[in-house]
Amino acid sequence: LAFKNISFEGEYCSMTNGIRCTTDTQSGAPKVRVFILGASTVFCIEVPDDLTISSYLQRLINLTHDGIKVLNYGMPGATVVDRCRMLIDFKEIRENDILVFYFGGADAGWQDHRSGKLSQQLIPLPIRALRGLSDLGLETARWLYIELSPIAFGKFSNIAVSDTIEALTNFKLFCLDKGAQMLAVLQPNIYTMQTKTDY
Repeated sequence: LAFKNISFEGEYCSMTNGIRCTTDTQSGAPKVRVFILGASTVFCIEVPDDLTISSYLQRLINLTHDGIKVLNYGMPGATVVDRCRMLIDFKEIRENDILVFYFGGADAGWQDHRSGKLSQQLIPLPIRALRGLSDLGLETARWLYIELSPIAFGKFSNIAVSDTIEALTNFKLFCLDKGAQMLAVLQPNIYTMQTKTDY
């Protein structure tokens, strides 16, 4: 947990032991826990606790079910790989738990999860230099950067997609072993309007 041991109660945003608070939870020990996992889209820093995805889901569940608790395991910048590692280290996944991954944006390779650096920082220096020259108004440098940078970004994107699929596949087996259920929901991608793979 990146925010482990962080607890605070603000006017709009609260956390308990690194977990963003979900409002309207039912009293008593839950029979089923629903973990919502993802990056900033799940953490919902822009809205108060009662307007997060997790809080909306909790209220919807309360209409028809008892004994279900929704937990917001979102963290800005988190990837599927990061969340899977965190949950395996957590060692508290149990039978009947439901784990929902809402992923896509942070998993597209914009940040290299292996080094923690932005993919842009990993692009070879000559290509980065072309971007700097294009910012100064050199049209030829801009054209070359536009032609060459997608190759580098594509490399990191392919690695990120492959690592994400591997992490989800392995975590599915982890859930089956624990008697838990897993659902992976890919965020809509307005940039390409198409999926990366059949998976």
